[in-house]
Amino acid sequence: MGRKPLIFVGLAVLALGAVTLRPLRPVNRFWQDRLATLPATDKPSGQVVVVAISDADISRYGTWPWDRALTAKLFRTVASGHPKVVAFDGYFPHRSIAQSGDSVLARTFHEMAAQGVKLVLPFQFSQVRNDPALDQGASEVPASLRASTYQMLVDQPGLESAPFLRGEEILSGDTLYQQSAVPSGHIHSAADPEDGTYRRNLLVVRHGEEYIPSVVVALLAAYRDANLAEVSLSPRDVHVKDLAIPMDRYGFAPLRWLGGPGSLPTIAAAELLENPASAAQLQGKIVLVGVTSAAALNRETGDFFRTPVADRFPGVEIWGVALENALQKHVPVAPAWMRLLELVLAVAGAGLCWRQASRKGWGAAVQVTGLASLAVALVVLLVLDRLLCAQSAADLPLLGLLWGWGGALVFRPSRSALAVPTVAPASVADALQDNARRIGKFEIVRELGRGAMGVVYDGFDRELDRHAAIKVIAAEKRLGERPEESLERFRREARAIAALNHPSIVTIYESGEWQGNHYIAMEFLRGRSLDVLLSVHRPDWPEVRDLGGQILAGLAYAHAQGVVHRDVKPANIMVDARTAKLTDFGLARKGDASMTLTQEGTVLGTPYYMAPEQVEGKRTDARSDQFSLGLVLFEMLAGERAYDGEDMRGIMLAILLQPPKDLAPRLPPDAPTQVLDIIDRMLHKDPAERFPDLDAVTRAWHALPV
Repeated sequence: MGRKPLIFVGLAVLALGAVTLRPLRPVNRFWQDRLATLPATDKPSGQVVVVAISDADISRYGTWPWDRALTAKLFRTVASGHPKVVAFDGYFPHRSIAQSGDSVLARTFHEMAAQGVKLVLPFQFSQVRNDPALDQGASEVPASLRASTYQMLVDQPGLESAPFLRGEEILSGDTLYQQSAVPSGHIHSAADPEDGTYRRNLLVVRHGEEYIPSVVVALLAAYRDANLAEVSLSPRDVHVKDLAIPMDRYGFAPLRWLGGPGSLPTIAAAELLENPASAAQLQGKIVLVGVTSAAALNRETGDFFRTPVADRFPGVEIWGVALENALQKHVPVAPAWMRLLELVLAVAGAGLCWRQASRKGWGAAVQVTGLASLAVALVVLLVLDRLLCAQSAADLPLLGLLWGWGGALVFRPSRSALAVPTVAPASVADALQDNARRIGKFEIVRELGRGAMGVVYDGFDRELDRHAAIKVIAAEKRLGERPEESLERFRREARAIAALNHPSIVTIYESGEWQGNHYIAMEFLRGRSLDVLLSVHRPDWPEVRDLGGQILAGLAYAHAQGVVHRDVKPANIMVDARTAKLTDFGLARKGDASMTLTQEGTVLGTPYYMAPEQVEGKRTDARSDQFSLGLVLFEMLAGERAYDGEDMRGIMLAILLQPPKDLAPRLPPDAPTQVLDIIDRMLHKDPAERFPDLDAVTRAWHALPV
């Protein structure tokens, strides 16, 4: 394996290891947040109702917290509807100076308990963090909470080493109220510390040697009539009777949002206070009483959180969403097989990119394939999320796209740019049968094409770790009647071409003899030939100007080095994106024109691009290349050839005797009319009337407006 592949594979392994050990969190957050903003497939079950203390209620009854006598009236009204469980999102702290409303609220809570309404009064931790050292100094659960706090039973080993978050000091309400409440849990927030967005519910917090659940677990236990022995904990689940709530190794359960604020059934506090009969709709429900007004933020209220669906989402409604997720068994969880599936999708996407690159080289096809593979992978993950509530990550599919594109760029697999017809001469075919594995120092990878003058192979130079296009030329076709003289001329020509060094000319690596036939090893080009491109795409003026300028520059450079191409045509121009390269230099024979046309016609193609002097068999020079290039530029601009004919003779006569087609009505709409003068002069029948050289053409071409 060469150096570049080793580097690429090494980087790919490192990237995979990094993503496996620590996923790309920003990418995954973005993906999961986008899923959260999709229209919800789950609808509220109706078992959870929010009693909202809104801005309108506060403007009517005064700033929160209200007098506790008024708060007691609200709870009495709620209890009159016979809900099964009532919870308050916040807590009522002890006041050093008692007020009359304190005893009224305590008496109301006592009456609710006597009526069979289960009251859940949660508490908070002063802070929660991932620090095992907190276990050593953790205080015991206050006596007032010990009877009303689920300290979950452990039913599986391994919890001692689980990385649950640790809670410090417990902050709770006045014992005057707690004594009427059923076992409760914490309401500590679990916003993402990296961006402050609330995405998950913290189900479990470790406090010393005890595991304390969130208020969501406490509400479910009360609603399902579970006793202490029926609420237990395993490393990846909290169990309330037969209901298992999945969570990750840190004790978090992701939330599946039902919509924005107000998506749960909601009753305004003022409506209950002014119309107590409306409490009838609370019968048998879980009722969450909390503040949804942004004007009231203190320890007797819940908080507001930034979420993927809203910048300010009331905490009381977040608990309601978590309850709905658990009741409907739609808590998003990443199954053990999900990471493997993401890797399979990533590798499949990269493989499709490499396969496409091996057929067409790096280009739009590979880019589209990569993007399409990524899109398919994300759709698969989206469907699994919607159907199975299976939480997924987008980092590996994205990495697969980068693998695919990176591999295509590093290895640069492509097909040869050389256009070759389809009939092989017997001499080359025989030589292939004798030695099919090697041409000189090049190992044969595959055959790329056959033509009347030879065969083109994909050859690999192991010493330099590179591929080359190897064109083997049949001796009897190339050298003519005087082989020694022709061979020497061929060698001189090959050396001259190999000396060319220009970005718009194919690089010749070497030439030599193999099995009695002569070969040229050249750069293995990407993209496709101009004739193939023109058959499916008509370039606009900026593209013609750009590509034409590159071809002119390359051919002018060759002329300056004393090399005349003699076979300028679209099939010998390779295009990759907006880059053009001239190929097949020097393969047309200098000599008897009749021999060139009859014996070599199938390799050189039709005479559409020959200058009149070539057709007549006269001596050719750089001005002949100019005429041929004028025909190529005409075709790029017009979308059709300058001369037509029913057969070879008709085409030659047209080139000799007739003017080319009128280019003016065929110009692209954005092309300047000045280009007509350039093409007309390049296509003059008399070489003396053409531009003196291609440098003059190039200057005129670059003077054209874009």
